[in-house]
Amino acid sequence: MDKERQKAISVVKKMQPAVMEQLKSEKADWTYYGKHITFSVNGQERTIYHFSSGKEAAPVYFDIHGGGFAWGTIEDGNFYCHELAKTLKMNVYSLDYPLSPDNVYPSQLDYLIETINYMVTHPEKFGIDPQKIFVGGRSAGGNLAAALCLRTINQKNWSFRAQVLDHPWLDLKELIPDEERFIPEGINMMDNLRCLGRAYASAKQRETADCSPIAANKDMITLLPPAVIQTCEMDSLRNDGDMYAKILKEAGVQVIHRVAPKVGHGFTEHNTPSAEEGRKWLIKSLISFL
Repeated sequence: MDKERQKAISVVKKMQPAVMEQLKSEKADWTYYGKHITFSVNGQERTIYHFSSGKEAAPVYFDIHGGGFAWGTIEDGNFYCHELAKTLKMNVYSLDYPLSPDNVYPSQLDYLIETINYMVTHPEKFGIDPQKIFVGGRSAGGNLAAALCLRTINQKNWSFRAQVLDHPWLDLKELIPDEERFIPEGINMMDNLRCLGRAYASAKQRETADCSPIAANKDMITLLPPAVIQTCEMDSLRNDGDMYAKILKEAGVQVIHRVAPKVGHGFTEHNTPSAEEGRKWLIKSLISFL
């Protein structure tokens, strides 16, 4: 392991406890709407967070939280998942995954695929219509959702009907120069993201489509499911989602895309009017793919 990555791992490990505690305090007054479910896959216990449609066999949506691959919880999408299940009558499941840097790429993707595969091949247990499977995520969760779609394009027994990428982080390869990104005054978010990316995967791994979906080749892109992509006007990662939307459209993939005005990274996870507007746009956009 190179020294640059070793340093990044050390920095992220030191940051982790404080960031997790801060995120916990920010959610202290939330009303939680989901139900935790624990089950075993290949002898390994897993906990997911379920928002019920009230139906025995409904379209299923797998939600993946963000947090730079290093923090975040299955409760982070609480408001969005609740509103999605209630509005579209979907069974929504927020999925966990092993966090970096103690667990590095590709363990997160392997874990998620294993969980999803188990659930969709036991549809009666989870109230799933196996013909209507959706996946989505925010920030690093958007990266994982996009990567899951790329990884499963040739899978025969099930496939994703659409992907929802909310302010996704899609360029760990660093194809987009900082000069083209929005940098909030006094905060260089890209320095933090570079550190998180290097803790998550090696330099060679970050060049692959699994880590940097915007680097996927056209042959892969053309096989992808439709996408709903929301980016934020005041977000350093806006370029990632905007560029991916353009790449998908040029490859003939159906895309619904918007730039949410006057908001920053992570806005849809909050209990604010602008967050509610962003969540409603995502849900409304998803209707056409049901």
